[in-house]
Amino acid sequence: MKLISSIKHQTLLMFVGLSLALTALFLTLAGIAAFIVEDKIIFRLLEMEASHLERSYAQSGQLDESRLDFVDVFESKDALPTFIIHAIEKGTDDNEVFTATDEHYHFRELDLGEDKKGYLVAEVSPLLTVTTTPQFYGFFLIGVVLALVIGVSLAIKFASQTVQPVLEITAALKNKDPLPKLRYELGYLADTMQQAIDGLSRSLQREKDFSTDVNHELRTPLTILNNIVTLAENRGLTAEDLGQLRQVSRQMQHTIDVLFALARAESLDKQPCLLKSHVEQNIMQCMAAKRMSLDVELVIDDSMMVTCNPVLLDLLLTNLINNAITHGANEVLRIQASEKGIAFHNRSTASLSGDVTQRGIKGKDSEGIGQGLYLVTRIAELLGWQYRIENADAQFSVYISL
Repeated sequence: MKLISSIKHQTLLMFVGLSLALTALFLTLAGIAAFIVEDKIIFRLLEMEASHLERSYAQSGQLDESRLDFVDVFESKDALPTFIIHAIEKGTDDNEVFTATDEHYHFRELDLGEDKKGYLVAEVSPLLTVTTTPQFYGFFLIGVVLALVIGVSLAIKFASQTVQPVLEITAALKNKDPLPKLRYELGYLADTMQQAIDGLSRSLQREKDFSTDVNHELRTPLTILNNIVTLAENRGLTAEDLGQLRQVSRQMQHTIDVLFALARAESLDKQPCLLKSHVEQNIMQCMAAKRMSLDVELVIDDSMMVTCNPVLLDLLLTNLINNAITHGANEVLRIQASEKGIAFHNRSTASLSGDVTQRGIKGKDSEGIGQGLYLVTRIAELLGWQYRIENADAQFSVYISL
C-alpha cells in the first residue's frame, strides 16, 4: 500500500513533516540558547570579578584574592596550571578548558599595569546548570514529546481543513452532484466549474433534443411529400402538387432552421403574427398530412395579433393540433383566444402518468415518442409564455398565457 495515495495523504505528510521540522528546529535553538546563556553568565561573573581585582590592585599595589570561591587568582603565567598554560599558548578563542576528569575551566587575563599580567582561573563545573542537571534533559524530552504531539495534531487538523474543500469537489464530481458552495478562491473555482458543467449539460441536452425534434417535426411534411410522390406516380404532377411541394420544402427548411436555433440557444426574431391565420393554416396542413378531418371551433378575433417568432408559433400550433387529432376521443377541437392567452380543448379518454411536458413522457396508449408536448413546453418558455395542461372529466385542455 502506498503511503501517499491521495492529495489528503500528501498534504498531511507535508504538514506533519513541517511540524516535526519546526519542532526540532525550535527545540535545538532552545537548547543552544540555554547553553549560550549559561556561558554568558559565567563570562559576566569573571568580567565583574576581573574589574574589581584590577581596581583594587591599582589602588593598593597588591593583588587580592577573589571574592568568588570557585575563582583562583594568579600573579604570573608561570604559576598557572600546566593545562591552562597550554591553552594560552594555543590561543583558544573562548578561554575555556575541558579536562579528562570532567572539569571545566574558564580563565581570563588581568591587566595590572606596566606590562604586568595576572590571571583568573575559574573551575565552573558546579555552575553548569544545564549540563549537570538531569532534570533539564527530562524537561527537554517532555517538551519534545509535547511539541511533537501538539504539532502533529495541529498538522492533521490543518491538513484536513485545507484539503476538505478539494475532497468535497472531487466527491461531487464523482457522484455527479452539484458542486459545494465554498469561499475564497476555491469558491470561485467551484462556481466557475459548475457553470461550465451546467453549460455543457445544457448544450448536450439541446443536441439530444434537436435529434428528437427533427424526427418528430419532419414526419408530417415527409408524409405530405410521400403522398404527393404516390399521386405523381399515378397521374403526374399538377400545378397544385408543385405548389404544395414548394410550400412543404419551405416549411421543412424553416423548421430545421428553428430547431437549429433552439439547439444552439440562439435568439429568434419576433414579429407581429395574425393568430387566426396561423391557426387555420396549421389545421389544414395537419389534416392533409394525416388524411383526417377535424371539426374545429375557433373563437379567435380576426384581427388578433401576437408578437413571436412565426415559425415557432407554427411549431407550437402544429404539435397541439396533431395531439388533438391523434389522441382525441372525437374529432372535435375548440380553440379560443383572447388578450390573456390561448386555450385548446378536446375530449380525451387517455390517462396520463407522469408529467407529459417532459421529454419522453407520454400516455400509455400513445404511439408517439413523447416529444410533442415537451417541444411545446420549450417553445412556450423560449417565447416567455406560461403553459399548463389539465386532464380531468375526460377533457384535455392546454392553456397558454401570453
